[in-house]
Amino acid sequence: MAGIRLVLTHLSVLVVCSAAVAAEPGPLAPQALEVLRTHCYRCHGQNGSNKGGVNYVTDLRELVARKPVVPGNPASSDLYAAVESGRMPPPDQKPRLTNADVAVLRRWIEVGAPAPDAAPARRTFLSPAAVLEQVRDDLATLPEGDRRFARYFTFAHLYNAGIPGDRLQAHRDALSKLLNSLSWSRKIVGPRAIEPKDTVFRIDLRDYGWDERGWETVLAADPYRVTYGTEAENVGRALSGCKFPLVRADWFVAEASRPPLYHRLLRLPKTEGELERLLGVNVAEDIQSQRVARAGFNGSDVSPNNRLIERHEARYGAYWKAYDFHGGGGRKNLFGRPLGPGPAEVGFQYDLGEILFNLPNGLQAYLIVDDQGKRLNEVTLHDDLVTNGGGCMSCHAHGPLQQDDQVREHVRKNRQAYSAREVKTVLALYPPKEDFVALVKVDRERFARALAQAFGRSGDGEREPIAVLIRQFQSELGLPLAAAEAGLQPDEFLSRLGSTPLARQLPLACDEGTVPRELYTKLFPEIVRRLRVGKDDWSPEQFLRSPERRREPKSPRP
Repeated sequence: MAGIRLVLTHLSVLVVCSAAVAAEPGPLAPQALEVLRTHCYRCHGQNGSNKGGVNYVTDLRELVARKPVVPGNPASSDLYAAVESGRMPPPDQKPRLTNADVAVLRRWIEVGAPAPDAAPARRTFLSPAAVLEQVRDDLATLPEGDRRFARYFTFAHLYNAGIPGDRLQAHRDALSKLLNSLSWSRKIVGPRAIEPKDTVFRIDLRDYGWDERGWETVLAADPYRVTYGTEAENVGRALSGCKFPLVRADWFVAEASRPPLYHRLLRLPKTEGELERLLGVNVAEDIQSQRVARAGFNGSDVSPNNRLIERHEARYGAYWKAYDFHGGGGRKNLFGRPLGPGPAEVGFQYDLGEILFNLPNGLQAYLIVDDQGKRLNEVTLHDDLVTNGGGCMSCHAHGPLQQDDQVREHVRKNRQAYSAREVKTVLALYPPKEDFVALVKVDRERFARALAQAFGRSGDGEREPIAVLIRQFQSELGLPLAAAEAGLQPDEFLSRLGSTPLARQLPLACDEGTVPRELYTKLFPEIVRRLRVGKDDWSPEQFLRSPERRREPKSPRP
């Protein structure tokens, strides 16, 4: 018996020791990381996938910084709540987490959600000079006649700042999607990487229907242009015939996804009438001949009052128009006047129109118009400022939105309030729910196929990558990114900064110090000069010298 007691005592000690080891921060971090890699990474990061906007699920530091994980508090951690409840991974995903996997995540959070001991592998710094050499060498490989159409985008500064590879892939998706969303070409053409790290990409302006003047409008808006004076830079300019054939990709996505660049590069007409002629749509005739599908309703996320969405067949797919009403009475009551727009005696009066239409390549473009059909840059909806282009892309990340119609049933149940002709027309214009759902499905599938081509994989259910990249670009800059955008490593950046008056305005030497994007952009020319990075070359007039270049570009022909 004494021997048995001794054995049991040793076993108890082993169990206690094992539990103590498991609770230590060191071993728990890699265990938690392995659980996340096995069960979460395929949808939240792998190859740039970004479902739910959590494409950093294997970055334990980022999980804490962005707050899906609250150190020491599993109950307040959204990630743990989703896993513990069985909501994530979705029920159809295999393999499933075991109870032991869930316990590992819980213990990891309870002990403070520590990061792995090993720091991320240090990357080889890609200097601006090295990037310009890559551009020069790539231009030299092109046929001479193609060089003047070659332009380049760089993510090298994000790579230097340590942005994880999977997140960089999501940013590449954003660039590809935006480029093809600014194109009237029938083909989806993604930017081509020109070096092994996939940080510098080439496009051919002709693939998107752009010309040199279109690129000049980009350069005129770019506040980050720098002249370095290197041999590679001069040769690249000579080969391309362009003073600046290279721009930052994150800035481009943030700027070209909103007016005025969005309108100019896509060559959007100034009125809905011009757009409809371009797309082969006759709204009045379609309504008159009952060749539209409508859904009218209250309680929209966009409009506080009535809203009507209407689908037309167009030259390249679908043409959707939403009519919004700032009030609900009189001519602005959709339920009272369901057959508008039209003459005052029968038609409704709307205040705002939002248009979504298919481009020839299957992606979507957008136009916001006033009640006269004139193009607007932005509009305030529910106290939020929504810009045309990028603001619409966020809502329509997967295509047109399904909305349930209320007008058809309302009229059917209140026939006595309408004439027989009105009832008949409403039933023709506002189809049964299943018919409307089928139309939305067709358009969403068309859009999904185009997105898959732009991404090189299915993007179903993912967060809109352009919105994600814009959010990162507009966030405050810490030292690694501020230094990388200036073309310097952090130590060198601080060393040069400390001897200039700029040090008073950029609190980047302190722990967790940041600078607002707007301030950094404003100071960028001075940063370039005082830190002896190069010569800032920001003068939009040099790219838009003549009145001809300042004018709105002509809309594309059908």
